[in-house]
Amino acid sequence: RSEYRMSLRQDNADARLSAVGHAVGLLSDRRYEAFEKKRATVAAERKRLSGIRIFADRQVALAEEVETVTKQRVPSSTKGGGLTLEELVRRPGVTYELIEKHGFGADES
Repeated sequence: RSEYRMSLRQDNADARLSAVGHAVGLLSDRRYEAFEKKRATVAAERKRLSGIRIFADRQVALAEEVETVTKQRVPSSTKGGGLTLEELVRRPGVTYELIEKHGFGADES
């Protein structure tokens, strides 16, 4: 099944295997601490992205570029309550670099 294959991708192997590897002694304390720091950083950024809403009538340039790239509308403040940045970066074609370009990077908001 596709859900199973997606859960076993190589790009998420550290999240799946680091705790087990550390518990059985295959992953050093230093590497495990680095993994935990990475996990905390990712969680904090996801929380930040989920707390910022984008509206077509307020962040016009970003909304227009997202609509061009994805062929999907970004709701206005009066229709549907907009989208969070976390929802935007889940759309195919929307990259973190695109939201940074519009002033919504981690160091800019």
